[in-house]
Amino acid sequence: MGIDGGAIRLRIAVDTLTTTHESVAAERPSGLFKPGIFAKMPRPASQSLAMKCTVYRSRRHDELYVFVTGDMPADELPVSLRRLTGPLEQAMELELTPERRLARVDVNAVLAGLEASGYYVQMPPSPIKPRLHTGD
Repeated sequence: MGIDGGAIRLRIAVDTLTTTHESVAAERPSGLFKPGIFAKMPRPASQSLAMKCTVYRSRRHDELYVFVTGDMPADELPVSLRRLTGPLEQAMELELTPERRLARVDVNAVLAGLEASGYYVQMPPSPIKPRLHTGD
């Protein structure tokens, strides 16, 4: 009874993605995404922050999604991220606000990721399910 090889490869890819965050940020073209751009925008207290984003689905890993700002094409993502996700296809376009609810991720985390780096990766749920042993 072993672990699926795909689950191991995905776990290694997740570890690689989290440990190479600085190198991924260094690969993106300068001037595309400037951190703090929304902090400088004045807005009335009654109006909440809204951001258009495009959601791409990975063809290689089920339930792995990449949120990107505006209409940015998938081929403008960092090379190391594209290696992890494999081919991407557009799933939907959304307008995100802090009040909006998303199925598996906190919308504020997505907004923060979009503001900081221009993309946010929603990883699939844990592929390893515990096996309960009731004894012999």
